[in-house]
Amino acid sequence: MLPLQIDAGPGRRLAAMFHAPPARANGRAVLVINPLGQEAVRAHRLLRVLSERLARQGVHVLRFDFHGCGDSSGDDRDGEMEGWQGDLMAAHAWLQQQPGVHGIAWLGIRLGFAVGWQAACAMNQGNEQRAWPGGRILGEMVPPDRLIGWDPVAAGRAYLDRLWADHQLALKRAFSLPTIPDRQLRRQRTERDLSEAMGFALSSRLVAQIRELDRQDWSKPPLAQVNVLLSKGALPWPDIIKPASAVTQAAAMRAAGRAPTVHLEWVDVDFDWTSEEALNTPLVPDLALRRLLPWLSEDQQHA
Repeated sequence: MLPLQIDAGPGRRLAAMFHAPPARANGRAVLVINPLGQEAVRAHRLLRVLSERLARQGVHVLRFDFHGCGDSSGDDRDGEMEGWQGDLMAAHAWLQQQPGVHGIAWLGIRLGFAVGWQAACAMNQGNEQRAWPGGRILGEMVPPDRLIGWDPVAAGRAYLDRLWADHQLALKRAFSLPTIPDRQLRRQRTERDLSEAMGFALSSRLVAQIRELDRQDWSKPPLAQVNVLLSKGALPWPDIIKPASAVTQAAAMRAAGRAPTVHLEWVDVDFDWTSEEALNTPLVPDLALRRLLPWLSEDQQHA
């Protein structure tokens, strides 16, 4: 595991960890797109375990923190989704340049999936000279060949409501009181919807961008292969995509000769994304990791 920094433009330095295969590489690579705030803290252990397992299978893996997150440059209030797309492009470009890499999958966790979806859509728009805030030119990069999501955020308002409920619960636990003790904290719900979530500040721009996810068209996947893993209690997926097995969906699309769709799959895992103590949920849910591994490591996905 190699710690490094990636230049994502003026004032943007991304802290990253690169997991190189210890033995012969198979040419595959995975770029992990982190979730937000406390969810990234909660997911850290499982993503490290997943990365190590992938590396043992010959896969190059890159994990990184967005600008304003973790050990990267900036602070909480600098975080917003358009800038994060530029960070993602910079990390993708770095990984693409590593010797032996011929195909990259993006793994988006929670809000990270939405960032990955939007970035992949931008790469498909055909404007090769478009530059992101980080200065990355789209025409310089080969797009990822698949996007994998775990409990993705596609419903913006529902996600903000979940963050607010979890934030209130965290405060009650911290102060052992039935109500939030501070007047300023009580105003958070009315000021720009949510200005803090479990110790992490949220910019008003980020909150607005999350709300806009409800208006996004999720019916047209930006890549030919988009797989989504849903755990118990996952946020709602847009109604435009009806529940069906990946096998049923893939067969129907091939038969009809239509555009690609999102393949949804459910896993019997109860995972609390915001609790650092893990409580009654697994720290590293093996059932979920076993389903994600083949999606990420194989040259061709199998339903």
